[in-house]
Amino acid sequence: AKVLATSVDENIKPKMEYFQRTFALDAEEAKSLVLRHPILFTLSIEKNIEAKLEFYSELAGKAVAKEAIIENPNLLLQSLKKRLKPRLAEVEEQGGKVRWTKTFLFRMALRN
Repeated sequence: AKVLATSVDENIKPKMEYFQRTFALDAEEAKSLVLRHPILFTLSIEKNIEAKLEFYSELAGKAVAKEAIIENPNLLLQSLKKRLKPRLAEVEEQGGKVRWTKTFLFRMALRN
């Protein structure tokens, strides 16, 4: 059996500070975000969150990317290699021009 053990000083506090700083959230907003989506504590800031924020920012701009992630943190759970980049390639292969809004980010990342 696996036991979930999380260090406040090594995991929770740095992630709370990261979400506040990066996404311009106050303490209550950051707390609400991670209470609604506690899986965020399992993600690596450097390897996961920053990489996804950069990917979405390149498509839609940093402000839209941040807003989309705050609205739907499940965007951070998608694999860049297995899901997001192949879907982007699929869109680009179609040759269409896409104005990347939150809605298109959600559709690309979260569709089945």
